[in-house]
Amino acid sequence: MTYLSKALKIGGAAAALAMLVSVPAAVAVPRDHTVTFYFADENYTQHVGTKIQGCTGQVYTSGVVTPYEQEMLSTPCKPDHPE
Repeated sequence: MTYLSKALKIGGAAAALAMLVSVPAAVAVPRDHTVTFYFADENYTQHVGTKIQGCTGQVYTSGVVTPYEQEMLSTPCKPDHPE
């Protein structure tokens, strides 16, 4: 087997593997629409960021994400009317 044929065989296998790996996995739809606030420190007095996760699974963040978080709103998703 020549160097070129080995390279093509390896390249073809790598391409096939890349296609398998790049196929997106099924995404679980969240059960709740949530709004989370992030705070500057453990005193939870200065709001510095927000995360909103919708019923379609989309997540929007703004500001700073910190370990000091509080879920401010949680509303169940309706299976027939995702928001």
